[in-house]
Amino acid sequence: MSGARILCLRAGVAALVLMLAPAQAQNGAGYEVISSGPDGLELRFHGLPMRSVHADDNQNALAIDFLQPVDGALFERLAGELPQWISMSYANFDNGVIRSPRPVTFLAHPESDGFTLRIIPRGDAPPQPMTPPPPMRGSSPPG
Repeated sequence: MSGARILCLRAGVAALVLMLAPAQAQNGAGYEVISSGPDGLELRFHGLPMRSVHADDNQNALAIDFLQPVDGALFERLAGELPQWISMSYANFDNGVIRSPRPVTFLAHPESDGFTLRIIPRGDAPPQPMTPPPPMRGSSPPG
């Protein structure tokens, strides 16, 4: 194999490993998706001990205060990786904000090295597409 092919193969393997591994920042902080489905999202944040959280139901937002400075890149990835639950997220020094695109309830629970965040939909489920009714008896099929 040529050197260029080996380099491309190594780059592809490295990219695959990065996509499959939990999101990690340089200081060991990161998150992993515990569960994601129509009934909610659960994330486990590692290396991010929180001081307090404040939910704003009107804005579908959660403000988080941390005990130490946080890498903002970690939060910037959330909206891109989980757009059905997170429309915007950022961190600045020792605080962060997560906003959902729909009405949700945020449940944050401190853990020994970070916290667990559950995002649960509020209200009715999003409308499902309607299926057309069956043809009436005695009618000719369309077409």
